[in-house]
Amino acid sequence: GPRGSPLWCAPRRPTRLPRRAVAPSPVKPRTDAPGLPDPLDDARYGEAVRWHIDTDMVEEPPEWNLLLLDKTYETPDNTLAYVASCLVAVLGLARLTAERKAEHAQQHFFALLQAFPDREAAFEKARRLRDRKLLV
Repeated sequence: GPRGSPLWCAPRRPTRLPRRAVAPSPVKPRTDAPGLPDPLDDARYGEAVRWHIDTDMVEEPPEWNLLLLDKTYETPDNTLAYVASCLVAVLGLARLTAERKAEHAQQHFFALLQAFPDREAAFEKARRLRDRKLLV
């Protein structure tokens, strides 16, 4: 349109943009990746009971806690009913209490079965439960 028209624009001249330099992408310095960790030593980290004794602790603890572990249920034969029946037979728990503890262990990693004042009684009950394929 004519120069006085409100829609008129001056013709555009091609503008030259400065050439942009391509910067190299940053390179992370290479570090040696650590290898795979050593496998666990079964002799030290097996399913056997491990005790961590404090050097300051001279006398035995006031009680020994017997725990049922959730790994008990990795064996297909260890059903809630079977585990509860073992707790009734070995520990003399009431059926309902045994069922609750068996279920608690399955859902919450472990359950406190019983506390014993002396180590020998705790170890004896633990051995009897392990003989029935329970992990305590």
